[in-house]
Amino acid sequence: MLNRRFQFEIKNDSALATLLYTTSVEALLAAGKNEKRLRFAAILSKLICIEGKTQTEITNILESVYKKRNNFIHAGQSPFYEYHDDDEDDLALTRIAISKLILKYNEITTLLSTQNEGDRSKKWDSYIDQLFRKLLFG
Repeated sequence: MLNRRFQFEIKNDSALATLLYTTSVEALLAAGKNEKRLRFAAILSKLICIEGKTQTEITNILESVYKKRNNFIHAGQSPFYEYHDDDEDDLALTRIAISKLILKYNEITTLLSTQNEGDRSKKWDSYIDQLFRKLLFG
């Protein structure tokens, strides 16, 4: 999905790019869960770092992108992103965050790895659920 996202970015289709970015993160952090926007923003910002951005700034950007995704899917509103010469736009920062998540996923699942691939996936889900509970309840 992430590769398809890059292809859409070249064509400047921010609506489909937003949809593909958020869907790729949902597959890793929120599959089968109800709190997709919260998981998308809170967990992803906890797992990665972006130079020059605080965790709160990353969370706010990711939440904004996810809201644009929702508005696109549920209301048919095309997402609009402001572009600044001296700064990355929200969509570019989201791409960076997702790329870092994929690297982090490989790193963490290697640490959690077992002989059975199904167990590895379950351990990832358990790790993400524990992280989410910790974010909610301290």
